[in-house]
Amino acid sequence: MLLQYWPFGEVLCHLVAPAQAVCVFVSAYTLVALAGDRYVAILYPLKPRLRRSQAVFVIFLVWVVAILTAIPIAIYTDMQVVHGNPECTEVSQILIN
Repeated sequence: MLLQYWPFGEVLCHLVAPAQAVCVFVSAYTLVALAGDRYVAILYPLKPRLRRSQAVFVIFLVWVVAILTAIPIAIYTDMQVVHGNPECTEVSQILIN
């Protein structure tokens, strides 16, 4: 943003935006999973906690859902030249020639 153009090339353009989105989604979905766990703990205080394998599965599920949620960002992010400067932006439509 400081340079007003994208100096890192097209490959990083397609990697950085989805990676940022995945990080945000993982954080949000982890909070949802924690809230769900706390909800169950309050509702059923005598019920045993998650086993290690179940916790690993929840973590895996959070990451998979976050990656799947970020796929549209990876698809619609592209390099465009605006006023002679390359920019990495999300395009609203993909033009097929």
